[in-house]
Amino acid sequence: MPRSRLFLRIFGWFWVALAGMLATLMLMLYFFDAEMVSTRWNPMAGNQLLRPYADEATRIYAREGRAGLANYLDGLRKSAPGRVYLFDSKGTELAGQDPSSRIRGMASELKDPAKLDVRLSVRHGLVGAALFGPDSKPYAIVVELDRRPSVIPVFGFASLSAAGVALVVLALLCLLIARQLAAPVLKVSMATRQLAEGDLSARALDSGMAKRNDEFAELARDFDKMAVRIQTLVQVQQRLLWDISHELRSPLTRLGLALGIARRKAGPDASPMLDRIERETEQLNRMLQQLLTIARIKGGAAPPLNESIDLAALVSEVASDADFEARGVNRSVMCSAVPCHVSGSADLLKSAIENVVRNAIRHTAEGTAVEIGLTADTLRAMAVISIRDHGPGVPDAAVDRLFETFYRVPGQSEAGGAGLGLAITQQALAVHAGWVEARNAEGGGLLIQLGLRTISPADSFTASQETLSARLADV
Repeated sequence: MPRSRLFLRIFGWFWVALAGMLATLMLMLYFFDAEMVSTRWNPMAGNQLLRPYADEATRIYAREGRAGLANYLDGLRKSAPGRVYLFDSKGTELAGQDPSSRIRGMASELKDPAKLDVRLSVRHGLVGAALFGPDSKPYAIVVELDRRPSVIPVFGFASLSAAGVALVVLALLCLLIARQLAAPVLKVSMATRQLAEGDLSARALDSGMAKRNDEFAELARDFDKMAVRIQTLVQVQQRLLWDISHELRSPLTRLGLALGIARRKAGPDASPMLDRIERETEQLNRMLQQLLTIARIKGGAAPPLNESIDLAALVSEVASDADFEARGVNRSVMCSAVPCHVSGSADLLKSAIENVVRNAIRHTAEGTAVEIGLTADTLRAMAVISIRDHGPGVPDAAVDRLFETFYRVPGQSEAGGAGLGLAITQQALAVHAGWVEARNAEGGGLLIQLGLRTISPADSFTASQETLSARLADV
């Protein structure tokens, strides 16, 4: 199963929760269990081990004075993890050291020889006891221990090893739990992505999900119901589109015949009205042809896509025809193309390019030219056709909707068109595994680019031979 952000997030939160629980437990024991710290954190904290240091210190002080005590405590510090202070009954440190006020305050409070006093802070630990020296005088001994950032002395190596094993086991359990939680979500996410990309057969409920009896299984079932409903609606829509387009061609054909008869019988006064009827009939025929093209492509009835196409020649042919039409409305078409070949349907690609060019001619300003450019990216094996007009462009919110069926940019309805041409272009590029995108060009106008995979000259020759063989077989 591919790792996802959801999976890692669930696993991470489980791990953080476990680590936080363990850290909290350690900190609570570290800061609040003084008895455990005093007996296990360092051997010097025990009363039975503190007493020999105290007795030896008082004997050396009685025999050798301050200098001897200082030498003894210095040597003791090298072997013991802490600093030892010896005080007399007046609170004077007898080795000439400079203890903190906290240590002095603790020494002044030590009165009972039978009681061990332990005081802990974040950085230090103090262990002190009262005692009587060989001269029967009262003394107080305080040991200051540095609390290193380690919990080994508190819990012991065995306890920490057990904790490590427990963490590994818990981590594996967290891994399994996170996998169980993330797997169904990933399946629904993958099915949703496939559905969004146009695969209406995508489903989320597989054999594994079907065995579950939880909210994830319900989510997958609801998704599948939604996908089935969408697939049915789309199929019905495509079928309806095909049927209407196909059925309307017959009455339009009869209407054209009736129009020809009416022209012969009508007088000159009826000619303008008959011309208008003829233009509207031709417009309806074009719309029906476009609808049939979309229905064929969406229905999987696109023409064969194995024809070798000289894309430069195709683009130049479209530009030449479009320039002839554009000059009749005081516009022109300019074209520059580099040699490249693609595999597909020449008729379908020609229709796709023509639709964009005709749309650009309608919207470019009078006296300007529609610019067509064909470039080839050899590294990516990609041919890019760029078509730019010098019109008003489109609002940014409408750019992403230009290729929707029947979509027309608000405020540009008077420019003509039924919102089908660019939709055909998008569908045609999709079946050729290409892409199409639009954006407002710098300096004004709209720029539409079409991308197609190119083939090598050797592949082009092979494809041409296959196409010729197929046509000869049909003959």
